[in-house]
Amino acid sequence: MIYFSMGAYAFREIREDDLPLLLEWRNSPFIHAKMLTNHKITWEEHLNWFRRISGAPTRLHFMFTCNGQPIGYKGYSDVDFEARTCSGGSYIGELDNCPKDAGIYLFFMSVEYAFTKLGMERFEIDVFASNKKALRLDSFMGYEFDKINGYCVTKDGKQKLVYHGVLTKEKWMTRRVDVAEMLQFDLDDGAPNVIASTMGGGRRRQHLKKIFLRRAVPEDLMILYRWVNEPSVRANSFHSEPVSFEEHHGWFFEKLNDPNEAIYILMLEDNPIGQVRLSGRQERLMVSYSIDVKHRRQGFGTIILQLIEERIFDEDITLIGRVKKNNVASQAVFRRLDYVECELDDCFEYRKVVNRRSKIILEADNMNEQEFLTKMKEDILDTEDKLTMGTALDELEDWDSLAIVDFIAMANSVCGKKVKRTDVTGAKTFADLYALLK
Repeated sequence: MIYFSMGAYAFREIREDDLPLLLEWRNSPFIHAKMLTNHKITWEEHLNWFRRISGAPTRLHFMFTCNGQPIGYKGYSDVDFEARTCSGGSYIGELDNCPKDAGIYLFFMSVEYAFTKLGMERFEIDVFASNKKALRLDSFMGYEFDKINGYCVTKDGKQKLVYHGVLTKEKWMTRRVDVAEMLQFDLDDGAPNVIASTMGGGRRRQHLKKIFLRRAVPEDLMILYRWVNEPSVRANSFHSEPVSFEEHHGWFFEKLNDPNEAIYILMLEDNPIGQVRLSGRQERLMVSYSIDVKHRRQGFGTIILQLIEERIFDEDITLIGRVKKNNVASQAVFRRLDYVECELDDCFEYRKVVNRRSKIILEADNMNEQEFLTKMKEDILDTEDKLTMGTALDELEDWDSLAIVDFIAMANSVCGKKVKRTDVTGAKTFADLYALLK
């Protein structure tokens, strides 16, 4: 049964004979890396999942098809027809065997079906903070992400930061016209809402733990004193002598009252598990952090820096971290987050510019060809291939349907340009894409 269609693309019910293909997709490295699931899914688990979703009023799961052939998946979970809320996820399974615009249709149809057919008022998603392409695409569609209060989930033995995104029907109904214009879709505004059930579902988030930063308060004196004198913290400090309580007391209350200092406590649910400090003024801030010994080597070092970067609201702030040469774990954290490394006599220095302006509007007329190629290479394609303005797009494996919609999103949100889908799919080289931004 076809539940929703646009052109050659459709959502249809999942049948039992689809299960082998779906399991292959779910366990593929590309898709598994983006899912919150932490292990390879067995056939028995997969079959039990299918049985649970079959006929469940709070779950709607579809095969995404092109001309009748399955190429992906779309799921709506925690569907609550009383509160009119749901969550969801989707992916293209046949990356090598689908049209270039498949990802564009999947993104648009996912939201359109939720609001104009199911009658939802609120659509929620969870996205890894490291999945910058998905965050950019979802923001293009209108999702708003809370990057101050995140969640964490265990993935491949490490804690990973997850951002929660929300799109309301009110926001979508104002955004969809612009999105449809850029994607060149016809809107079926006469289609009725389909309310399939009155049973409530409720948003379930048991697998996620809330994680966030809060400003340090006087009551944090003792836990910071314990952390600062933990043996490995002292060993990795540039002044490795134990800190007396008198020294710590004076230092702590001085920093709390210094406008050029900021201490934040990393909270996992209700438990403090680490601290990060910013010090400095104007365009340069020194950043240092430590994680409670019980929570080390679990990914929280990466998370605490990701969260502190979202606390930077000024333009062109350079964060600077210094790490002793024997502190390999912290070196890996800074590198993972794209800090530039410089070796000094007694340590490594790491620098990263947090540029809020570039996250809002970049004047396309001022972006030269090399800046454009760098942005395409690092943000859109994430490729190691050498790119030139004359490079043929069809020769690049990473120039797929998701890259195309990502370029449209980047052109709109970063460069302030409304680029149409056919103009992008008709481009032959990077020079053609560059011309679209002018």
